[in-house]
Amino acid sequence: AATSRLAAPSRVVWLDGWCIRASLPGGGGPGARCAAAARSASLVGRLPPSLRDAVQNASYLERAAIFRDRETGEVKLRQLTTAHNVGTVLNPLMHQGQIDGGIVMGMGYAKMEEMIISESGNVATTNLGDYKLPTIQDIPVLNTAVIQSTSGSGPYNSTSIGETAIMPTAAAIANAVEDAVDARVDTLPITAEKVLQVLKRGMAEGR
Repeated sequence: AATSRLAAPSRVVWLDGWCIRASLPGGGGPGARCAAAARSASLVGRLPPSLRDAVQNASYLERAAIFRDRETGEVKLRQLTTAHNVGTVLNPLMHQGQIDGGIVMGMGYAKMEEMIISESGNVATTNLGDYKLPTIQDIPVLNTAVIQSTSGSGPYNSTSIGETAIMPTAAAIANAVEDAVDARVDTLPITAEKVLQVLKRGMAEGR
């Protein structure tokens, strides 16, 4: 947090596994984590107490389970499990909808959405026949764990959820593919052609 220019090193300390601002009363409250320390030192002084000492955004963890076909390179998502530390949930239905929507957007980003630019500089993917998007048939089993706490900065200790679930999805899918084929696909989207390419490379190298 300190090295990102968002807090002076002397104001950030580790305490019982937490990254906190040393200047907080009592060494920092439950919301005084790295996210709280990662704010502009000049901005922190102008924030109201509820925003200084509390988590602003939900934190999350994501894991993907996949099926892979070594002959074709096809990768199919079987299950996505996510966990979210969200403060207080005010509207469970809408909250879950934001999580599910973010995950599906992340799936498209990870596995199929690709804007192709021709050598002449024109967009080649000009319709939804070429630019693929996830459909209901692509969505796997979605498991969600919502961990509520009293550390949110919003009304009733809530935090934002928005589309935060999109952030780790591509990485979780890429990690699952790497575990399945013992090779890393390092560009997105992770298509069957790319998976087959790294599989063939691995076989050539004796893996």
